[in-house]
Amino acid sequence: MSVYEFHKLKPELYLIVWCDFPTALQGEKFLQELQEIIEHADRKICFLSDLRRGYIKDTLQISKLSKLIAHPNCGPTTAFGSMGSQVFVGVTHRLLQRAQRNDFGWATLTEALKYLEQMQSGITADIQWDKVVDALV
Repeated sequence: MSVYEFHKLKPELYLIVWCDFPTALQGEKFLQELQEIIEHADRKICFLSDLRRGYIKDTLQISKLSKLIAHPNCGPTTAFGSMGSQVFVGVTHRLLQRAQRNDFGWATLTEALKYLEQMQSGITADIQWDKVVDALV
């Protein structure tokens, strides 16, 4: 079983759910999969990450992640989760500021969705969020 899952909610929006903290190998596999999605995209892709049960902790991998998020095919990204995940998001955010990105992390899914909508109007429309939320529990 993987410690993370990619869910394509729309052609331009992915939900990433972390089920646990990754090992070094699992973190690298995640970064490779994310890179494939971003590099093969025919449009800007937005990412919403559920960090309540896990996230990358390795600083080298966080640095690699920030470079991927700065890719031209990567649209607005955001996350929601635990207090510990906010530290992860803060470090990633500081690295992104070098790329002049302002992606943020939030405590709740509602806040994260509101942020995505502010960044790209309509990105969260036409998704049955009640079903998505039920699947996250």
